[in-house]
Amino acid sequence: MVSFSPFVEIIPVNQANDKNEFKDVLINSNDEDDGEPFRQLITFVNVNGKNYTIIVRISLIEKEDMLNSILTVALAAFLLFALILYFTNKIVSKKTLKDFYDTLKSLENFSLKSDVQLQLTDSKIKEFEQLNKSLLFLAEKAKSEYRSLKEFSEEMNHEIQTPISVIKSKLELLLQSNDLKENDLYLLDSS
Repeated sequence: MVSFSPFVEIIPVNQANDKNEFKDVLINSNDEDDGEPFRQLITFVNVNGKNYTIIVRISLIEKEDMLNSILTVALAAFLLFALILYFTNKIVSKKTLKDFYDTLKSLENFSLKSDVQLQLTDSKIKEFEQLNKSLLFLAEKAKSEYRSLKEFSEEMNHEIQTPISVIKSKLELLLQSNDLKENDLYLLDSS
């Protein structure tokens, strides 16, 4: 009889059986009241004309411990990977989008009233370079239209002031005239 209890037991038997049996069992160790869970396979073999029962057991506690260890390591690896990915993404995004943020800062400081032209940094990224060209074109167009509007307003102001001055002086002369009625004076005053 061979015995590596509780893992392997080989027991001689008189009668062989062709049926294999799997089951979960609790085996008590020396001082413990609770048994330790094992998965057990019972099979029968015939060797040199003698029949044997072979019992093979695997501890389920060790599997649970190993599963817990694997899950812990996998979770830690996943969290570490997520942190590395987060910081790598942050660094790469900061470097990649630097030109974009520089463009935004230049736009925030841009004013149509000042004579300073919009200054944008060159970019190695094709899309940001296209954006900068479009923004420079729009800024120049906006400045040109602003100047045209300002010139028009100044000219219009000058052109309107002359007729208004003439009208005002004529109204003052009428007010000073003596042969106006009270109602006429009121209307002239409101005009």
